[in-house]
Amino acid sequence: MTRSRVPAWTRALGDDPTAWLLDAGPPWVKLGVLRDLLDAPQDDPAVVAAREALHEHPLVRECMDALAGWPEPALRRHDDAKHPLQRLKLLVDLGVDRTLPGLPRLLGRVLASAGAEGQLRSLTLDPETQEPLRLAYPCDAPILLGAALALGDPADPRAQAALDAMLVRRERDGGWFCHVEWRGLESEWRRRPVSCPIATLDSLWALARLPPADPRRTSAGAEVLLGHIDGYDRRQGAPVCGFQAGKRFRRRKFPLVWYDALHVLDVLTSFPDAAGDVRLRSLLDAAIGDAPPGGRFKAGSAWMAYKGFDFGQKREPSPTITFLLARAARRMG
Repeated sequence: MTRSRVPAWTRALGDDPTAWLLDAGPPWVKLGVLRDLLDAPQDDPAVVAAREALHEHPLVRECMDALAGWPEPALRRHDDAKHPLQRLKLLVDLGVDRTLPGLPRLLGRVLASAGAEGQLRSLTLDPETQEPLRLAYPCDAPILLGAALALGDPADPRAQAALDAMLVRRERDGGWFCHVEWRGLESEWRRRPVSCPIATLDSLWALARLPPADPRRTSAGAEVLLGHIDGYDRRQGAPVCGFQAGKRFRRRKFPLVWYDALHVLDVLTSFPDAAGDVRLRSLLDAAIGDAPPGGRFKAGSAWMAYKGFDFGQKREPSPTITFLLARAARRMG
């Protein structure tokens, strides 16, 4: 009698949640498990069925409805989980692909927002006049770029120009600073010459949409995040551009909107060289905490805009949260 082989990554979670994820998970979890935990090919019937179910899911339809008027409404807060900008990122993080009806027209409008230097711009409010205007923010433009690469034609010259515009703004430490077109803000932040955690995280997220063999797909800049987080681990941490990495940062939360542990884990483990960093392993251990029965994890915090979904509540185990931890653990080996 042969003994079934338990995947090594499940030890970090305390148990193997795969069967539960396939049974109880929504379509994006099932699709992710099949592709990222079980290595099923794209043409596997189960993968095809999960992708079709995902494209028909109410959450995806809700996101597409919110994006119907893009670029309206104007962005007031960059961490607004229900704003169309973050809905666009959510579509990518859920695993939606470019076959979803309506994407070509939407991405055409996104790419049409490019400024003279190629950066993709979002609609925001002038801080002084409150009038709508298009600006390329370092924590917005990478989201638009990543969506264009993942959901559109990555060879589109406008997407490539936006990628070049982002890469040329990379700082010496590999990260990204708060470059923005709005008058005054650049000089204000330039008094603090450090890369911004959320601008760096979102830019790395965009680069992770590139094919693995693309030489531009590099994790340079991960040190900005890992060094910041490690400082808090050693009780020597300090806010960077207003961002901290303490207890609230480590709460498990989805969608991946802002600077928090699950977001950092999901992005950095996409890069094999960063996935092997011991500091990232420590962050995974902190996010896992005391492994629950069955390796089934609850959200530690929730966006109220998504309270109707498994990841939008903290009472019951969340297949979405559990899958994201499982995928990060598997990528680390």
